[in-house]
Amino acid sequence: MKNKLYLLLLLFHMAGMAVYAQVQIQGTLPAVGLVQRNQLWNLVLINGAVGDINGVVELKLRDRSNGLELLTAVTNTITLKKGANTVNINNLSPVQYNYTGMQPDNSLNGLIPVGSYIACYSFVHFVSDYQETLAQECFSFDVEALSPPMLIYPTDSSRLDIAPAQFSWIPPAPANLFQALRYEYLVVEINPGQLAAEAIQENIPLYNTGSLSNNVLSYSAASPAFQKDKWYAWQVIARDGDQYAGKSETWVFSVTKADSIPVKRVESSYMVLTDNVQNIGINTLTDKWLRLNYYSYSGSYKTEIVVVAPSGDVIQREEMVVKYGDNYFDIKLKTDIKKGEVYIIILNGIDNKKYKALFSLTNQK
Repeated sequence: MKNKLYLLLLLFHMAGMAVYAQVQIQGTLPAVGLVQRNQLWNLVLINGAVGDINGVVELKLRDRSNGLELLTAVTNTITLKKGANTVNINNLSPVQYNYTGMQPDNSLNGLIPVGSYIACYSFVHFVSDYQETLAQECFSFDVEALSPPMLIYPTDSSRLDIAPAQFSWIPPAPANLFQALRYEYLVVEINPGQLAAEAIQENIPLYNTGSLSNNVLSYSAASPAFQKDKWYAWQVIARDGDQYAGKSETWVFSVTKADSIPVKRVESSYMVLTDNVQNIGINTLTDKWLRLNYYSYSGSYKTEIVVVAPSGDVIQREEMVVKYGDNYFDIKLKTDIKKGEVYIIILNGIDNKKYKALFSLTNQK
């Protein structure tokens, strides 16, 4: 009796080995590019056995750089017909996910974050209460952004009248590819006869900062000054957490005037011109001087500032030159205004928006 039982077990084991040898998993993921979560299930399962095989597909996704397990998943039970079976999320659903090292994403077309991955698949066969792994395959792939950060200002090869108070760039795309996007900003002086890319790689940074959460850097007067007629190179590197996500081109600029360092002002004494009408408060004026602050994201242009009375009449016009960054205007009122009434100041922006401030005279001097 024992010999018969041993023989049955041996035959069952040999049959399982035969099935295992005849089941293959082939992946269709791109080696590099954008990958949606549902694309992980685009597979070809080849059944080389005589009959149909029932089972599930299990997935373990790991970070290839450090081996960290990011998620595990298991599909619904499917039946493999003899030959090649092309499967996807539609015939493998419902899929149960367990996120162990990445943020959950329940969207239908959620993107896998930027990174280097290895996806390991198993086909698990069920026979009564017994299960056996019949096939295992692993596939490597990399997810990269469609476009790296793109620099905006200062523009490439620009000669600026004043030192830039702000640097700006466009984030890498698509934005929903990143979970914790951060930037490193770098600016260096270019030595004579040196290319911009060489300067970025070889020279000691004039200014370098990392972990910026916004795609705008305010370059304060306390930062190292840019010298007249010297050329500077700058670049931005994007990271998703600790994962490299791309870097911008290297752009260059120079400052043409010696008095290019912006003069520090007492900002609290200046009325801010804004296009957000819901947040406009009424400023109090104690003399006949309008002290205005306007931040421009565009280059140098001419515009007009008007003062409008409560009646709607324009009582004063002033032509102004706006430059990139913070602009401070000191305008003396030429017309008597009435105490306690609210007047409007309007600056016509180059973007066709009207930037406003409100003021009321409290104690004329």
